[in-house]
Amino acid sequence: TSRTKTDPEAILAEIEDFKKTGLFSDDEEYDEGASAIAVPLPRIGDRELAVSIAMPASRMKRLRDTVSAALLDVRAQIVSEYGRSI
Repeated sequence: TSRTKTDPEAILAEIEDFKKTGLFSDDEEYDEGASAIAVPLPRIGDRELAVSIAMPASRMKRLRDTVSAALLDVRAQIVSEYGRSI
C-alpha cells in the first residue's frame, strides 16, 4: 500500500522500537483500512509464536492503547504461568 515502508533504515529503526515496547504493529501497510498489533509469546519447543489483534484502522486509532495493554497483559500472564519457554 502507499503506507508500506520500503526504506531499509526506517524499517530497522521501527524494528528497534518494536523490540523496546514488545509490540509489533501494522498500520495499513499490508491492507488499506486494516491495522494490527502483535506481541511475541514464549517459545514452545522450536516454534516461535505470537498473538495478534487486527481490526479496521479507524477502530484501532481509538483503541490502540487498550489493545496494546491487553496484549502485553496476556503475554505477562502466560510468562507468569508457564515461564519464558514452554
